[in-house]
Amino acid sequence: DDDEVNQEVIHNALGERYDVVRAMNGNDALAHLERCTKACSTEEVGTMRLPDLILLDIQMPGLTGFDVLKELRGKYTSAHTKLPVIMVSAKAPMEVAALQSYSDGCS
Repeated sequence: DDDEVNQEVIHNALGERYDVVRAMNGNDALAHLERCTKACSTEEVGTMRLPDLILLDIQMPGLTGFDVLKELRGKYTSAHTKLPVIMVSAKAPMEVAALQSYSDGCS
């Protein structure tokens, strides 16, 4: 999410039970996932891992949530693994967002 207040709300709601990683935009999120992937394939295995769930804002500067979702589905999907993604938005019309998210591979 590109809004710090929204990030703080999510962190406060989930942070006591889960490791919450924040990203201000789609490029930051993809860069974090790339670092996790590299760490998992090297000696740094215990330091980082792919997330169990991604909350992804639809409207962000630069790459939109839809752009990030397409990248995720292209890179991080295999026959036995699919990162769950929940798309969120305070601004996009619900029907449009739901249909687009589902067709792009949202969980």
